[in-house]
Amino acid sequence: MNKKIIPILLLFIVVAGGTWWLMKKNHFQVGGGGYDPALDSIFYNINFGMTKQAFYDTCWRLNKTGAFVNGGSNLSVEHPLPTELGLPVTMNFYPAFSEKEILYQMPVVYNYQSWAPWNKELYSDTLIVRVAEMLEKDYGITFTKEKTKDGRPAYYNYTGPRKILITTQDEQYVKVLMENERYK
Repeated sequence: MNKKIIPILLLFIVVAGGTWWLMKKNHFQVGGGGYDPALDSIFYNINFGMTKQAFYDTCWRLNKTGAFVNGGSNLSVEHPLPTELGLPVTMNFYPAFSEKEILYQMPVVYNYQSWAPWNKELYSDTLIVRVAEMLEKDYGITFTKEKTKDGRPAYYNYTGPRKILITTQDEQYVKVLMENERYK
């Protein structure tokens, strides 16, 4: 009888351990409590999971107050950050929506308003550090820092199904990509 139980017990341990490892590897929450709705919050009452119309309505309300304006070529939303990052910065964003018109991804681009090719202290390699610090504070997270394949700095954080990646686009722009797999 004991000889039959040992293989079954070993199989159970392997399956349970593999399941735990996959859950940790894929950054799913383990344990009770389920999904944390705080992971849906992006900024300015814009959330993962909101409909396209709700996004437009929110932006329209903030546009009326002057907080949001039309971004470049009317293809994005622009929001000035006068002091949050030390010097005036411009933030441009426009989300991606699923086939069901649900917001699941938010690409954001930041740049110093006074950026110029000769002004090296306002290059993206200094701005990326400030953006990472601001987002760590805003979301209560810690980023892991690595280098991209081409040697640029990159910061990332995976919390459950929410992923945040920060990279430099070029000397002027810092790109942030926020995504929530739950709504993809």
